[in-house]
Amino acid sequence: MHSLEVCTADDGGRCETNVDLANELKLIREQLTTIAREMVSFRQEITNINSNVSEISNRVSDVEKRIACLKQQATDLPSQPGASKVEDSIAELKCRLMGTHKRSPAITPLFDGVRSK
Repeated sequence: MHSLEVCTADDGGRCETNVDLANELKLIREQLTTIAREMVSFRQEITNINSNVSEISNRVSDVEKRIACLKQQATDLPSQPGASKVEDSIAELKCRLMGTHKRSPAITPLFDGVRSK
């Protein structure tokens, strides 16, 4: 694969050039190895990000299902004094989904002691 040359006094600068070229090739190989390791690490990070995005998407879907269920319950219930609590719960869930976290006075007691992550 590699040939070894014996440097003599008659070679002049040729032997030094071969040594320099061999050193450069070693450096390039080390750099390529480093790049390959970084690419593997980058792929793992992208895989983790994709997993996290997928998990968040599933959570959002679950919240949307809960909102739809609460809306259905609100329309199925006859107008009662407690119906406004269901509407307030729907509004609370929408606010949480949108990230506004505004609480209506009627809902605040329902969520006391519950901490957001």
